[in-house]
Amino acid sequence: MNDEQCDFQDDCTQDEHYLGNFSDIEHSIYTGSAKPVKPRIRSTPACLAGEKVHLKRILDAGVVTESTSEWA
Repeated sequence: MNDEQCDFQDDCTQDEHYLGNFSDIEHSIYTGSAKPVKPRIRSTPACLAGEKVHLKRILDAGVVTESTSEWA
């Protein structure tokens, strides 16, 4: 670890699974009546299972919120 990294050691996590949390800012992206350009990516069943676990983890941690937008 170099000197610069040591200076900011308290700002970093040693746990690769810690997601952190910052809720001081909320934003929206205005798309008007535009539709998404690309169709959704379709995952294989094996990948989809892992994605569901990851999504539940970040939802439970408050990193993301549920959305009904077709852009989501």
